[in-house]
Amino acid sequence: IQEKINKMSNSNLSSACNIITDNNKQIAELFSKFPVLNEDQLNEMTNEIKNVDIERLVHMFALIGDSDYKELTRRILKKLISDELAAVYTGHKGRGLKMAFNRTFLSTLLSKAVQEKFVETTIKQIECTASIRLTKASERLKNKST
Repeated sequence: IQEKINKMSNSNLSSACNIITDNNKQIAELFSKFPVLNEDQLNEMTNEIKNVDIERLVHMFALIGDSDYKELTRRILKKLISDELAAVYTGHKGRGLKMAFNRTFLSTLLSKAVQEKFVETTIKQIECTASIRLTKASERLKNKST
């Protein structure tokens, strides 16, 4: 009987390890697709993100790390979206032709990742820091082209 229990335990453990490995591969694959370059890719990524363990993806972004929430927010945002896509967003409310970044799933991902590392940081603080980076995206694009 003990032998059967051991075999069943080993089988269950092996299955669990395979599931974890598959999840890690899926998260790593998804993580490697960032930064998002355009709206079409954003829609695709949003659908893909729905099929993964979001907490693991959040943890991957939190591992980018830095010494304060502002720098971490900027670094994660740089990994999340390209300057070309960032240029079409504002931080809070959409203005003119620009859309509100805080209404995207990426904004949620950003906030959760920063708050995993810096628990006391509010969403408003993260949004304000992100808003500054988004606002300067056009400027960065001009500097790249010169």
